[in-house]
Amino acid sequence: MTVTKVMEDLSSDRIHIQRRAADFRSYQQVLASGQVRKHLSAFGHETDAQLAEMLALTSHADSVELKLTVPDSERRATVTGLGMDPLEAQIRQVFFLDTPDLALNKAGVVVRARRVQGRGDDTVIKLRPIVPDELPPSVRNAKTMVVEVDAMPGGYVCSASFKGALGPGDAVRQVAAGDRAIRKLYSKQQRAFYEAHAPEGLAMDDLM
Repeated sequence: MTVTKVMEDLSSDRIHIQRRAADFRSYQQVLASGQVRKHLSAFGHETDAQLAEMLALTSHADSVELKLTVPDSERRATVTGLGMDPLEAQIRQVFFLDTPDLALNKAGVVVRARRVQGRGDDTVIKLRPIVPDELPPSVRNAKTMVVEVDAMPGGYVCSASFKGALGPGDAVRQVAAGDRAIRKLYSKQQRAFYEAHAPEGLAMDDLM
């Protein structure tokens, strides 16, 4: 069994700016802020109704992540503007697992495994879109469950992510080489979440 490598953060054009939802003092104040409304409208949300819907979702989320693509011509200015130091960059190798016809993607399920420089491997099983209040309490209150709102130009989505930490080692690398079963990367809770939402009959070890 092989795993398809789809991106390396070192060469990716995406810059992820993440902020904990708990950092917002008041979502009502955020919504009432004309300055915030102006920036979010420029970011791709054009109406107050859309802004209200997105901000209502963030009040039930554990984290908010803004995703944007920076053209090559603007990369240097962006790095400078954000005060980033290239020497502090952290190389990441990310694998998304699916079928050749993207059956998981069509079902709103994301299966990811990641290697991170100087840190242990990690994994996630993600479902999107979701309504936070409709998650079963046993899932929503799980220690490794994170409800996230991803905002990007042209839209936003709320997702539920069961995260896992593998610790030091080369487990993900072994799976990528076909020397280890995919399911062994994921916890019992992650596997149960996957089985509840993946297409019927599609086992983890059938992914590639």
